[in-house]
Amino acid sequence: MIEFQEKIHSHLSTYKEALADYTELQFETQPHPQAWSLAQMYEHLLVSSHFFMRQIQKCLKKEKGQPEGSKNEAGENVYKYKSFPPIKIKPPQAYEVVMEARPKSEYLSQLTAIDEAYQNILELVLKDEGNYKVLHAAFGWLNAQEWYMMQEIHLKHHFRQKKGIRRIFGQVTELF
Repeated sequence: MIEFQEKIHSHLSTYKEALADYTELQFETQPHPQAWSLAQMYEHLLVSSHFFMRQIQKCLKKEKGQPEGSKNEAGENVYKYKSFPPIKIKPPQAYEVVMEARPKSEYLSQLTAIDEAYQNILELVLKDEGNYKVLHAAFGWLNAQEWYMMQEIHLKHHFRQKKGIRRIFGQVTELF
């Protein structure tokens, strides 16, 4: 689990450092109507990070879940490979929301707060027996450690998206 905390810290640092690479216009512009802007992607990372943290806390407090349960086949594969498949993933309809982005300056402190929250809860996650689980809509029943690991897997997954958006910026330089 320490390895996952170190990777979470590293990923969040990478996202924070990358903020300096974008103009406000680049950050807020959707490359095409079906794609998120970088700001929307960053907002998604914040929302997801807070969601995963709430699920960890539910497991630790043994609330709104159940003892036992297992991951489904997709969940087993995600944890086996410690990665989402290299495809565009559409969230379940119940979780689809329009990401209203904030100005670029607000994300630095938010990402720092998330990093600190994940560092602060690690000790409790390490002590957890892992018997109490909360349902993940796409992957099945996850315990506190698996929800913690999901944070790292999810942050890593969006590096591909960030790279794709940057590639599009390189092709459409007249806008920037």
